[in-house]
Amino acid sequence: MRPKIAVLIFLAIVSSGSVAQTISELTQRELNREDQLERIERQREMTLARREVEVQRRQIKELRADIQSQRVALQRQSGKAQMISPARVQSPTTAMQ
Repeated sequence: MRPKIAVLIFLAIVSSGSVAQTISELTQRELNREDQLERIERQREMTLARREVEVQRRQIKELRADIQSQRVALQRQSGKAQMISPARVQSPTTAMQ
Protein backbone atom coordinates (compact mmCIF):
# COMPACT_ATOMS: atom_id res chain seq x y z
CA MET A 1 0.00 0.00 0.00
CA ARG A 2 2.86 2.30 0.60
CA PRO A 3 4.04 2.23 -3.02
CA LYS A 4 0.53 3.24 -4.07
CA ILE A 5 0.63 6.20 -1.69
CA ALA A 6 4.03 7.19 -3.03
CA VAL A 7 2.73 6.97 -6.59
CA LEU A 8 -0.33 9.02 -5.66
CA ILE A 9 1.82 11.63 -3.96
CA PHE A 10 4.12 11.69 -7.01
CA LEU A 11 1.15 12.08 -9.35
CA ALA A 12 -0.29 14.80 -7.13
CA ILE A 13 2.99 16.72 -7.25
CA VAL A 14 3.36 16.30 -11.02
CA SER A 15 -0.25 17.20 -11.72
CA SER A 16 -0.17 20.17 -9.37
CA GLY A 17 2.88 21.42 -11.24
CA SER A 18 1.10 21.13 -14.57
CA VAL A 19 -2.01 22.74 -13.09
CA ALA A 20 0.12 25.59 -11.81
CA GLN A 21 1.76 25.88 -15.22
CA THR A 22 -1.64 25.86 -16.92
CA ILE A 23 -2.90 28.53 -14.53
CA SER A 24 0.23 30.55 -15.19
CA GLU A 25 -0.22 30.23 -18.96
CA LEU A 26 -3.88 31.20 -18.76
CA THR A 27 -3.03 34.17 -16.57
CA GLN A 28 -0.36 35.28 -19.04
CA ARG A 29 -2.79 34.95 -21.94
CA GLU A 30 -5.34 37.02 -20.08
CA LEU A 31 -2.73 39.70 -19.39
CA ASN A 32 -1.71 39.68 -23.04
CA ARG A 33 -5.33 40.09 -24.10
CA GLU A 34 -5.78 42.98 -21.68
CA ASP A 35 -2.65 44.64 -23.06
CA GLN A 36 -3.91 44.10 -26.59
CA LEU A 37 -7.31 45.57 -25.72
CA GLU A 38 -5.62 48.61 -24.15
CA ARG A 39 -3.53 49.11 -27.30
CA ILE A 40 -6.63 48.85 -29.47
CA GLU A 41 -8.45 51.34 -27.26
CA ARG A 42 -5.53 53.79 -27.45
CA GLN A 43 -5.45 53.41 -31.23
CA ARG A 44 -9.17 54.16 -31.42
CA GLU A 45 -8.75 57.21 -29.22
CA MET A 46 -5.89 58.43 -31.39
CA THR A 47 -7.94 57.86 -34.54
CA LEU A 48 -10.86 59.80 -33.08
CA ALA A 49 -8.52 62.58 -31.96
CA ARG A 50 -7.00 62.80 -35.45
CA ARG A 51 -10.44 63.02 -37.02
CA GLU A 52 -11.44 65.71 -34.57
CA VAL A 53 -8.28 67.68 -35.36
CA GLU A 54 -8.99 67.36 -39.10
CA VAL A 55 -12.54 68.65 -38.59
CA GLN A 56 -11.26 71.56 -36.52
CA ARG A 57 -8.65 72.41 -39.16
CA ARG A 58 -11.36 72.46 -41.84
CA GLN A 59 -13.48 74.70 -39.64
CA ILE A 60 -10.54 77.05 -39.12
CA LYS A 61 -9.94 77.23 -42.88
CA GLU A 62 -13.61 77.99 -43.46
CA LEU A 63 -13.59 80.69 -40.80
CA ARG A 64 -10.45 82.25 -42.28
CA ALA A 65 -12.09 82.25 -45.71
CA ASP A 66 -15.21 83.89 -44.24
CA ILE A 67 -13.09 86.52 -42.48
CA GLN A 68 -11.20 87.24 -45.69
CA SER A 69 -14.40 87.60 -47.70
CA GLN A 70 -15.80 89.93 -45.03
CA ARG A 71 -12.61 92.02 -45.17
CA VAL A 72 -12.88 92.29 -48.93
CA ALA A 73 -16.54 93.29 -48.65
CA LEU A 74 -15.72 95.91 -46.01
CA GLN A 75 -12.86 97.27 -48.11
CA ARG A 76 -15.19 97.58 -51.09
CA GLN A 77 -17.80 99.31 -48.96
CA SER A 78 -15.26 101.66 -47.44
CA GLY A 79 -13.85 102.38 -50.89
CA LYS A 80 -17.31 103.31 -52.14
CA ALA A 81 -17.89 105.38 -49.05
CA GLN A 82 -14.62 107.23 -49.62
CA MET A 83 -15.55 107.91 -53.23
CA ILE A 84 -18.76 109.62 -52.19
CA SER A 85 -17.60 111.05 -48.89
CA PRO A 86 -18.20 114.78 -48.35
CA ALA A 87 -14.48 115.48 -48.29
CA ARG A 88 -14.15 114.28 -51.86
CA VAL A 89 -17.34 115.80 -53.21
CA GLN A 90 -16.90 119.46 -54.03
CA SER A 91 -19.51 121.79 -52.84
CA PRO A 92 -21.05 124.10 -55.45
CA THR A 93 -19.21 127.10 -54.03
CA THR A 94 -15.86 125.31 -54.09
CA ALA A 95 -16.44 124.06 -57.60
CA MET A 96 -17.01 127.61 -58.90
CA GLN A 97 -13.79 128.95 -57.53
